[in-house]
Amino acid sequence: MSRGAGRIEQAIMAAVRAEPDNAFTVADLCDRAYPGIHRIEKKHRVAVQRAMKNVVSRSSGELGLRTEGIWGYGKLILFGRYNVMSYAMARLKGDSHYRSNDPRVAAHWKKSEANLRAMLGPGGDHYKWVAEGGDGVERGTWRDHVLYNIAVRDGDSEAVAAFEEKDNRLRRAWGVA
Repeated sequence: MSRGAGRIEQAIMAAVRAEPDNAFTVADLCDRAYPGIHRIEKKHRVAVQRAMKNVVSRSSGELGLRTEGIWGYGKLILFGRYNVMSYAMARLKGDSHYRSNDPRVAAHWKKSEANLRAMLGPGGDHYKWVAEGGDGVERGTWRDHVLYNIAVRDGDSEAVAAFEEKDNRLRRAWGVA
């Protein structure tokens, strides 16, 4: 029988409440759950990963986890399933060299959170993925993913069918279906 959220889970929930437009890697949450520790060890990362999974299981679908990686290095990322910016930050943190300490990665490839937010802002490289649409601009695909999650949550079967049809049409066009 559980005694409720522990200290690490509470730190994770506090971070999510404080920054709802953000996504959090294990390293991000280790910084918040273990302030003052100079060297994060495997035991800290494992405890945070376990707490992330517990927080998601208690979130009633509001939060999700992504496992992404570059060059075989996986990242577990916590994000808000119904928040476009949180979803986009999760995608970018998983697809880029965010907070990379790998000496094999050139400095100009490493990204900070500020770099990622600039990429998502108007005029940024990835703005097209989060655009609202209108005025001759197509709605962004990542925005569609979040709207799909919202439609599923709300039981809007017409919207779900429309998103699935658009997805199938794109897959056929790319030759993936």
